[in-house]
Amino acid sequence: MNLRKSLFAKLWRYASVSVATTALSLSVLSVLVAVIHVEAVRANIIATICGIGPSYYLNRRWVWKHPESRFARHVMPFWAMSLAGLTLSSISVHVADRLAMSLPEGIRTIAILGANVAAFGTLWLIQFVINDRLLFKVKHHGTHTIPAPAGKNEPVWEPSSTTSHPTS
Repeated sequence: MNLRKSLFAKLWRYASVSVATTALSLSVLSVLVAVIHVEAVRANIIATICGIGPSYYLNRRWVWKHPESRFARHVMPFWAMSLAGLTLSSISVHVADRLAMSLPEGIRTIAILGANVAAFGTLWLIQFVINDRLLFKVKHHGTHTIPAPAGKNEPVWEPSSTTSHPTS
């Protein structure tokens, strides 16, 4: 497969993961805001955090097909990017909530969801490039694909493994 087709396939998988995890986060956000009446920014924080774990795992394993999960090299930077997105989306959600405060509940909820999607949408392509070029970068040697080396003494952490977290 040539490089262009490979990049397109990766972008397609990345978009699919984004759609799935956005659906999860927006569902949580909708329920928290419209049904449970949690304050918008607090609901946004909870909803976003609910999507980070599945997003990390699906991006690493399915989009980039990266076999390793190193805490310092992969998990921490992914969470840092996600939390940067959370900060931007929380500011957007706060502004949307204040602007839509006097509107009917359904329209207010839609405004809050739209602010969340717009904030994360602006970061989507930037995060793809960072994930592809830095976080889950692979080196190609002939016909073999080898994950980029991480720190020599860095522990491997698999969220699904039965071993404890390296920092515990």
